[in-house]
Amino acid sequence: MEWREKSFWLWLQRGLGAGSGKLLTLLEYFGSPQKCFEAGEQAWRRWGNLTSQEMERFLFYTPSYGEALLSYTENLGQEVLTPQQRMYPRPLRYLMNPPGALFMQGKLPYFEGRPWIAIVGSRKASEKDCQAAYLLAAHLAEAGAVIVSGGAMGIDEAAHKGALEAGGETVCVMGCGLSYPYLTGQLPLRQEIARNGALLSEYPPDTPPLPMQFPVRNRLISGLSDGIVVISANEKSGSLVTARLALEQQRLVMVGNFAEEALAPGCEKLRKNGAPIVSSAEDVLALLYTRNSGSDGEENKGKEFREKTVLKNTVSVSGEKKSVRKTVELAEDQQGIPEEISKDAGILLAKIRAENSIQQISDLARELSMPVSKVLAAATELELSGYIRSYSGGRYGPA
Repeated sequence: MEWREKSFWLWLQRGLGAGSGKLLTLLEYFGSPQKCFEAGEQAWRRWGNLTSQEMERFLFYTPSYGEALLSYTENLGQEVLTPQQRMYPRPLRYLMNPPGALFMQGKLPYFEGRPWIAIVGSRKASEKDCQAAYLLAAHLAEAGAVIVSGGAMGIDEAAHKGALEAGGETVCVMGCGLSYPYLTGQLPLRQEIARNGALLSEYPPDTPPLPMQFPVRNRLISGLSDGIVVISANEKSGSLVTARLALEQQRLVMVGNFAEEALAPGCEKLRKNGAPIVSSAEDVLALLYTRNSGSDGEENKGKEFREKTVLKNTVSVSGEKKSVRKTVELAEDQQGIPEEISKDAGILLAKIRAENSIQQISDLARELSMPVSKVLAAATELELSGYIRSYSGGRYGPA
């Protein structure tokens, strides 16, 4: 059944296109990708939100296309993640334009109790800035953070390498298919990332790297992350696009100021717009903690967090490796285990348990004053976690 369901998600994503802002409203209207397909052309026209090109793709492609793509992907040693699956990255569920399908090679690091931090910057960054990105990623990884970047040369490459050589985990989000021969000199690095993290893409395996795909990709780099650090960016760089998207997604945007020379023009622009400057892993983690704790300027809490999560002394990344999982577990023991479910899922679970009955998703949405799309996302999360059960007709009840 999962295979069949995935084929409908792939059909839907092919029809709408990667990064479409119509996915959530379409699901709210039709209920699921399969119901959308089965509704047919007249129903799609009544919905009224498809362009002529999207309508053509909806008619031309079928779930059989999705099934063939799934088979091909599996033969390549890759996997397709869709929102119905527990492995689908939770932070992406809450984007305004979440991916309907993600192609993955490797294994996603776990999210709970650890920060995910994106490090981005120029492909033509100086050796000094690349070294700064490398060390920042290494020290953050030693503290248990997952490093996210785009797999390009320059700052991206340095960040991925820093995380890997520190014994940490890293995720590379690509703007082309995972099997396309893009930057072939970077292939060994991508293979190592797949062994110690994951490669992700919204595009089928052999999709070439077209310019318009990279801004679409950048929303996933920021969307996966709790915060991003921009290093060595020009005024019209993709890194500034990622920073803008991060702000729209309410992520923390920081500017790295490691080199002695003046900030690059793009970084200077971010700084003037209020982005804090960071010079170490301690700075990054303290800012994230202060932001997530909901308190401004609580220096004692920031200091306490740094002492719990960051090595007090500078660690040579070529020295003894530290267990990332153990670091995070120690931090959790000291700070308390993070909540297992999201805020929306918690609200929905409390409602279902209080009623102790089987209810329609539309009724739950109305009674909770929440959009149906949010309730559906929360219900999927709870069902996959075993807290509730689904019944025919879009109904849910206690497990």
